[in-house]
Amino acid sequence: MSSAPTPLFHITAATDWERARALATYRAPSLDTEGFIHLSTSAQWRKTAARFFKGQQHLVLLELGHPI
Repeated sequence: MSSAPTPLFHITAATDWERARALATYRAPSLDTEGFIHLSTSAQWRKTAARFFKGQQHLVLLELGHPI
């Protein structure tokens, strides 16, 4: 039996997430500018937040689920 996949996390502005929920779709800005969505492991997301989101308020930490 295999172990559960490692969860991945994505940080975004609360306003972006609220908009995504209303539209039932989410598209990270980095997908257009860099071609991918930035993700972090549970060991990385705190450092990612401190480095790239320092001083920002009203952020959302999204945990990406894995299909069964």
